[in-house]
Amino acid sequence: MNEFNYVMAFITKADLPSNDFSDGQEWLMVKHKIRGWELPGGKINDNENYEQAIIREVFEESGMIAYARENPKIYDDGLVFWMGISSEHEVNLRHKKDPMISDMNWFSTPPKNLAWGPEELQTIIDLFK
Repeated sequence: MNEFNYVMAFITKADLPSNDFSDGQEWLMVKHKIRGWELPGGKINDNENYEQAIIREVFEESGMIAYARENPKIYDDGLVFWMGISSEHEVNLRHKKDPMISDMNWFSTPPKNLAWGPEELQTIIDLFK
């Protein structure tokens, strides 16, 4: 049994965006078929540590290989990782393995149909400032 219920990735191309989204920094979001746009992430398998779980979840949902930029931060009953990607920044749905993900894209402002409000993104950004 894991101490945390989920892991989540805040993946950026470069620096963290400002929490008012005015600086043009981009982050990756995936579109869940039911919930809408959200950060990649999910459950932790019994046989993996937290970093292995988030790397697997990002790969399953985006086809990208990610790495942790910093130690994760506690967020509610989960962990959020600030991450970069090891491969090109190109979004390619052909490589994703999660059938519930219908789209993915880089954003510099919160998209419409956000699974939760922009306040949650702002809180996550503030965790790493």
